[in-house]
Amino acid sequence: MKILVDVRPPKGDGEFIKEAIELLKNLARLDHQNQYIILSNESAPFAFTSSTWNFSLDRITLKPQSLLDRLGLAFLLKMHRIDCLHSFSLSLPRTSRYPIILSLPASADRKVISKLRPRLLKRAKKILVAHEGMKEEMIERLRQEEEKIIIAPGAEALVEVYQAVAKDLA
Repeated sequence: MKILVDVRPPKGDGEFIKEAIELLKNLARLDHQNQYIILSNESAPFAFTSSTWNFSLDRITLKPQSLLDRLGLAFLLKMHRIDCLHSFSLSLPRTSRYPIILSLPASADRKVISKLRPRLLKRAKKILVAHEGMKEEMIERLRQEEEKIIIAPGAEALVEVYQAVAKDLA
């Protein structure tokens, strides 16, 4: 399966970048079946070695969640022939026929959670959160289905989510 992972930080969140880099390092170590295209902006310091053949980096300098970004994201999805979009930046293309996974980093607070738009959440096949408190907040305050929200604190849980999505696509 070909997965575009959008790890552009919302508003230059340094903690977010550390979390994303750590997660991707572990993902590269664990998953050798899927192919990953990492979408980043210039400020994200990713380095992939030749041993991470299934990871490539695509840089985009558009501001996440802008209209131009949504159009650019749709173009990248089509260009790379993506099977699944995994967004940490909470930016989605205007339309998409791909399964969408949203991730809220552990550094996301109530303010970030309360700003999530219902339309964005509705389009997500799965919403990944770092801990039980975030899951409860999503269910209570944003009225999300419990089955849709998965506690995925690390790369191991993420690989399982990708496998489930791949099964659904088959």
